[in-house]
Amino acid sequence: MAAPVLSQTKPGCQDRCGNISIPYPFGLGDNPNCFGEETGTFQLYCNGSYNPPRLFNKGSRSIHIIDISLQGQATFLIWAATDCFYSNGTLSQNDSFNVRIMMREGYRFSYTRNKFTAIGCDTSAFMSDSSGLSFQSGCYSYCKSFSNVLNGSCSGIGCCQTAIPKDVRSINLTQENNYDKNLPNSSCRYAFLVDSDWFMFYESDLWNFSKRVEYKIGTYMALPVVIDWAIRNSTCEEAKRNRSSYACMQNARCIDSSNGPGYLCRCDKGYEGNPYLENGCQDEENKEHLLNSMA
Repeated sequence: MAAPVLSQTKPGCQDRCGNISIPYPFGLGDNPNCFGEETGTFQLYCNGSYNPPRLFNKGSRSIHIIDISLQGQATFLIWAATDCFYSNGTLSQNDSFNVRIMMREGYRFSYTRNKFTAIGCDTSAFMSDSSGLSFQSGCYSYCKSFSNVLNGSCSGIGCCQTAIPKDVRSINLTQENNYDKNLPNSSCRYAFLVDSDWFMFYESDLWNFSKRVEYKIGTYMALPVVIDWAIRNSTCEEAKRNRSSYACMQNARCIDSSNGPGYLCRCDKGYEGNPYLENGCQDEENKEHLLNSMA
């Protein structure tokens, strides 16, 4: 029999969607006791019509959540901007070469974990915030022949990457259609955000990238992107002044968010568990006692 573990949710609240654990302050359903006060951020929906069930933000069906960590990060599947060409150079009408993503208030795209990436032999790719006023950036990928392309290298030959700035929660991804019949036909070109720990470029991605992407509908693909979440709009100093809404419980400390305004909670040294739950941080002696009582 597997050893019991301390609960990560409040009593009476669902703690899983399929194979994904859901720690408080995230929660499922309409019971406000099951999720944190920032409803748009922490209230989730489990769609059981899929096998296995899929996890989304409440009110959203377009961005699939595949992991949530109490360390202030989650992994979402975000659509890629894609354009594909037929052999005669005609652009397929089933593709989307513009993608606009607006995240909930509590989320920011991780600037340390994600890269803006483009794949193709003649691909101009751009990213900006939703207004186009705060930042604009991009990269250009070129290859005169497939023999110039190196596996593992994404520095402009067949693949290019650039960093994203801090404090971004809305982003536009676009491409320019630069079909040149004198260049190798890479069939499709892609522009996307992606977790840099997940992505490594291979030459075969130029003609077969979709084959190794698990989540897709036709030629539409979604890739893993790391999201930084926090209790937003208050620093630790500000939050502590209002104890009724302060999210850090006993034996927990407050840490200011490094990506946008807000804060996170951590169990104090020598304690472990969920710092957002009442008595959620336990030392080893108390934890052992609780686990024995649950066994």
